Amino acid sequence: MTDTRTFPAPSPAPVSATPKGLAISALVVGIAALALSFLGWIAVALGAVAVILGIVALVKRQSKGMSIAGIVTGALGAIGGAIVAIVLSLMIGAVVSTVEQLEEGERAGTVEQIEDGADAEGAAEVVDPRTDALYASDDAVNEALAALSARLDEVAPELAGVGVTIYGQDLVNVSIVVEDERETPSVPASALRAVLDELAAFEAPALIAEWQISGWDVNGWNVDVLKPSAEVSVNSEFVDQEWNRLNIPADRVADIF
Repeated sequence: MTDTRTFPAPSPAPVSATPKGLAISALVVGIAALALSFLGWIAVALGAVAVILGIVALVKRQSKGMSIAGIVTGALGAIGGAIVAIVLSLMIGAVVSTVEQLEEGERAGTVEQIEDGADAEGAAEVVDPRTDALYASDDAVNEALAALSARLDEVAPELAGVGVTIYGQDLVNVSIVVEDERETPSVPASALRAVLDELAAFEAPALIAEWQISGWDVNGWNVDVLKPSAEVSVNSEFVDQEWNRLNIPADRVADIF
């Protein structure tokens, strides 16, 4: 007997879908790079990532269309970002250069005004005031301060020295210098008293408006003048607690103590 039964044909094997992950990523990142090209170097970085992802996707035979689209958009985004970054850099550089030129012009004008004023008044020396150095003084003032400095060294021999410097046109700084602040953390009271007595007796030129007394050691460390000031009964009006110094108006030297 012949078997007449029929059997259904076997189903075809399922076809696996081609992976598209890298291609999609390339396209998304490329679009982001293009959209964010105004961010400059950030867009350049995103564009480079998009191009790399697109190339890898093509090598792995993922979606050709999305891969190429990712490469193109990434490249355009990177180019746009680079252009934006370069233009911004040039603009910022131009602005900074302009500001520096303006500031330099103002400084030059200030120094020129000082020089003109100093020449008109017979000033002995002119230096850029930004250095806080002596920049305008009369010969007579220089000679008087030099004599005062020599006298201060004589009356306070225990000190390393006493410097007298005029700042601006009316402020005179008297720097009392000790040997080493680790051994002498404050100005000796006797030395401070001797210095202040000399200032009280000194006939200051009319140019001088204020005396500023501070303490230092030979290494440039600030030393205390507040404690010795209290010991010799300096008028508290002249004691600058914040800056550790004495500020004495030239017309009030008689009121130091």
